[in-house]
Amino acid sequence: MKITQRLEGRARTVARAARDLGRGPANGPRAAYARVLDGERLWLALDAGVGEPALRRADTGEILQPVDDLPPGQADHEPGFRSVRWLLTTVVPETDGAELEVVVLPSGGGSPQRLLGPGGHPESPARTDTTPDGRWRFVLDADPGLVLRVRRLAVPPAARLLSVSAAHGAVTLECEVPGHERPDLLFVDNDGQVAARLETTPTKRGFVRTLGDADLPASGGYRVALGTPDDFVPVFRWHTDLHLPDPTNVLLPMFTDEDGDRVTARLRFAPGGALRLQRVDLEAADDA
Repeated sequence: MKITQRLEGRARTVARAARDLGRGPANGPRAAYARVLDGERLWLALDAGVGEPALRRADTGEILQPVDDLPPGQADHEPGFRSVRWLLTTVVPETDGAELEVVVLPSGGGSPQRLLGPGGHPESPARTDTTPDGRWRFVLDADPGLVLRVRRLAVPPAARLLSVSAAHGAVTLECEVPGHERPDLLFVDNDGQVAARLETTPTKRGFVRTLGDADLPASGGYRVALGTPDDFVPVFRWHTDLHLPDPTNVLLPMFTDEDGDRVTARLRFAPGGALRLQRVDLEAADDA
């Protein structure tokens, strides 16, 4: 509930900022705000009185009016706007590339009108997260002047990092991965070659492995993966709703030598959320 409230608060804040930036030349009804914030719901706002928002199948022309799951009274926070929150997983066909147009049903009747994308939003590190099951991503064609469309895209299979902890120089990773009964934890180099393969132990949620410095490849950088050398998937952080241009933006546990005096390797998240391991050059100065 608290996460949903924070998302709703962020949606209202960005909507107000976008409105202040202006919306450019009007060529028809234009959304004041349109974002997929939690991976599966479309937050949409348009000027009150323009009409009712809806979705339309481009191939058949069928009009869809999803159930609005905004809490009662939520619209009172933004007077002058018609706001909805739609669960996209229930209306967009479960096919890679499936697409629906966002339209407006005019208040006075008549044919549905295509809704144009909003003006530019303030810069933000936010990116569209995957659906909770990690299988899909919903994206919006929402550039100024473009017809607003929502599209479902398949996400390549991946394992998800459930937890990470450190103690006495060792690091424990717990991951979830579909389609594997007993996957190994792998460190894969930039050429796709497996540099280290370690057994895991099943848990109620997934698979776990505790790693020490002796378990790691000797040098270099590696993707962390689960599976077998012939069939593996990369490990990603659970939520991938932020760009991480700097790997140090998220502090993860570090590996140390037996005495605990020197860092020997670090875990990092790549910009898209993939988990990586980087060996530390022990000959170079460690200024971490």
